[in-house]
Amino acid sequence: MRTQYLTPQERRKGRWAYLQGSLFNGLGFSFLGSTVISLLAISYGATNLELGYLSSVINVAGLALLFVPRLLEGLPMGKVWAVAWWIRGATGLGYWFLLLTSGRGAVLLILVLYTLFCVARIVGIAMQETVQKRVAPSHELGEFISSLNIRFQITGALSQVISFVAVTYLPFPHPYELLFLLSLGVVMNSLAAYYYWQVPSRDRIQPPPGTSGLWEAARYAFTREVRRRTTIRWVASIVFTLQGMIVPFLRKVLLFSQGTVFLYSLASFVVSALAGMLMIPFVDRMGARPLLILGTSGAAVCVLLFVFMPLSAPVWAFFLVGMAFQFFVGVVGLFVSKISIQMIPDGNTAGFSSFMTASTALIALGSGFLAGVLSDLSGTVPGTDGFDLVFLAMGAGLFTLVFLAAGLEEGGGMSVRDVLSILFSTRNLRVFLASHALVEEKDPQQKQVLLFRITQDPGPLADRTLRDLLLSPFSPEKKQILLALFEHPRPSLLPYILKEAADPDSYVREEALFALGAYPGEETRRLLEEVCRNDHLRPASVAAKSLARIGEKGLLPLVEYRLREQREFMDPVSLLNYVIAWILMGPREFDLFFQIPSGRSQGFLQTYHSLLADLLDGEPPLSLVYQRENRRKGAGLSLLLDEARHLDVFLKARKDLRTLWEEGRFADIGAWVSHVLAGVPTSRLTPVLGRLADLVKEAPVPEGRAEALALLYWCYTLLSRVSFQEDEASSGVESPRTSEEASASR
Repeated sequence: MRTQYLTPQERRKGRWAYLQGSLFNGLGFSFLGSTVISLLAISYGATNLELGYLSSVINVAGLALLFVPRLLEGLPMGKVWAVAWWIRGATGLGYWFLLLTSGRGAVLLILVLYTLFCVARIVGIAMQETVQKRVAPSHELGEFISSLNIRFQITGALSQVISFVAVTYLPFPHPYELLFLLSLGVVMNSLAAYYYWQVPSRDRIQPPPGTSGLWEAARYAFTREVRRRTTIRWVASIVFTLQGMIVPFLRKVLLFSQGTVFLYSLASFVVSALAGMLMIPFVDRMGARPLLILGTSGAAVCVLLFVFMPLSAPVWAFFLVGMAFQFFVGVVGLFVSKISIQMIPDGNTAGFSSFMTASTALIALGSGFLAGVLSDLSGTVPGTDGFDLVFLAMGAGLFTLVFLAAGLEEGGGMSVRDVLSILFSTRNLRVFLASHALVEEKDPQQKQVLLFRITQDPGPLADRTLRDLLLSPFSPEKKQILLALFEHPRPSLLPYILKEAADPDSYVREEALFALGAYPGEETRRLLEEVCRNDHLRPASVAAKSLARIGEKGLLPLVEYRLREQREFMDPVSLLNYVIAWILMGPREFDLFFQIPSGRSQGFLQTYHSLLADLLDGEPPLSLVYQRENRRKGAGLSLLLDEARHLDVFLKARKDLRTLWEEGRFADIGAWVSHVLAGVPTSRLTPVLGRLADLVKEAPVPEGRAEALALLYWCYTLLSRVSFQEDEASSGVESPRTSEEASASR
């Protein structure tokens, strides 16, 4: 039997239908909402007290939830939500009766119809919050709310464009232009309800609880974990109610035309949508506390600017301050919604929702009447004009929210200082956005680009991002991260690298062991030595290489033993790892290097010989010679012969060597090398190069191009060193030695 919680498939379907409906919901609500209704009420002579009621009734209607759920007990919550939305839209048709009345009767009709609109809306909202919690898992809830908000605000902005055109250019007498907009709202609202009907939901409406249930909910609302969030929601409702007086302020005090008021609403919707879009990367990662503090602080400053701006200030100044205020309020509203949904308990949901809705409604009702009274008093109090007292009350509420948000407790959230360091640092912001995009990006190549951008940044924010990725039990990026941590060491992440390296079943263990080669220290040394002594060949070989890189040579005898006795059983990667470790650890016996296991591929032999060439600082690099040969047959040989033209023996044999190469007579090439080196006395070479010459002369007959080209390369290298030493001796200058030669001779 299924519970009320949805399956992943149902959640995906629900989110899709929800997001589709929100497109039409933004249009419907804007055409039916407070801006149109306030202008309509003002045109019929509504008082400031009545306008204050209109700004608060959208929350006051929540009192209906104390008895409406009892009438709807047992009905599916999602379907009731959709029906409530249809009823909400239908109230818009009632405004056409304004054509049959005027004066106080018209104002009363507006108040009644808008109250019915708000009651239907609040019934739907009560169901909507539970549906949101079901279709979006907790770790995606903030982003889902942001997406809803963006769609709502964008379509709301479109509605304001339509409204501006309707009231400015359509040849409709008043109030037909506003009634036309209300009718559009009915259509758009019905389309939203159609999509909301399709959102899956198995929750059933529970009746409102009795006194004991409400008392239990009240006690929960005032528990230590929840009471600050409860208070934030209440104070925010006061601020949002007072905010509703901005339209009357623009129309009655500043005397903006209806078209200008709709332009202001249009700009408000655009700015709110911008706030929602900008918050998407931050909403679930930074936490509510720091962004609530910054949002409320910014909004409070804007409100104070409204108070101190003279009423004669230009229109653009009010627009500029108003848009900044709307941006910050949009941020505040987003996070208040998030923490309101988060604090809904799994038990006694109906009781808690009823208590919070009823208490918020009473606070909003008081705030609405307070807004009306303060509007009437503004101008009568010395030093005030317009709606100054309303704005001062709003500012007081915002500063209270700053104080409340400062004490908000949440796990995993950032500090205000951390958030500011991200927002006001181009480098940190780039890393933060890259880390967010990394989670969302599906293209593997783009993910690599984003990860490279993060790993190249040396700051602490990049450290935290990489730490979170390393803590994931399975992340496709972990291998690249560990390799990058070798190239760009981050000591703060060493514990996480050690953890992966010590886990014998970690799928990135070899990369972690490799990365430890950049982190010298006692803890690193102990772990690497233990792995090198006791583990399987592959991880042991990587550990040996990392030990050599951090300067530890204590296991050189073990490395040499394994190269002598176990090389026949090693896979190519392990063998190369041990060779690199052996090269890096100190005194070398080149006999080991030429004891090449049989049956190895040409590609492996190229890599193997290139390692020794790099050790001896060979010029040109043997890897480049092989690269040219792999690109085109004979090109590598040509490069080597061109480099050797200053040696008479190579210049004379140039044509013959080309012929032997083209005919594949590699054994004859080996014989030629042995013959040439037979005439070079090893006494004229350093001990290292002398031993190398003996090994080349005694090398097995080459069977392929890799061995033959290597023998020619060693022959050229040895003859070049002899020729260089002879030239230096004749000029009285001591022949320089490579660091490897000096080390070996010591």
